[in-house]
Amino acid sequence: MSTEEIFARLDRVLPLLLSRLAHQTRVPGLGPAAMATLRKLKLSGTCTVSGLAEWMGVTSATVTGITNKLVSQNLIQRWREESDRRVVRLKLTTDGSEMLSHVERLRREKTSRILMKLHEEDLRKLADILERLVIAIES
Repeated sequence: MSTEEIFARLDRVLPLLLSRLAHQTRVPGLGPAAMATLRKLKLSGTCTVSGLAEWMGVTSATVTGITNKLVSQNLIQRWREESDRRVVRLKLTTDGSEMLSHVERLRREKTSRILMKLHEEDLRKLADILERLVIAIES
């Protein structure tokens, strides 16, 4: 199978899977960028606005708009560094962490339902391939 054929399959499967999961685990009032922000903060612990903007590939102004909404919903905390007041840091609140844990639990349940349709051997192969793909991406 050529890399073009594999790309075509990935190009078909990934958006379908992601949109299905996003639709089924949607949080009213929070779009994909807000959810990505919450996930990044869970992984990072804390993050600067500029670091988050760079990671997302957007401007700091865009991140400020996203984080304003998250702060107003008590999902994240925002503060300025004492040593350099220009630096704005972010972190999840307890409410944000709990909400994200709930959404991730739903995503795992939905993903499990999809994966249960595959045979055990196919699941082992998929897990192996996904692990090798991660290694290839990170190297």
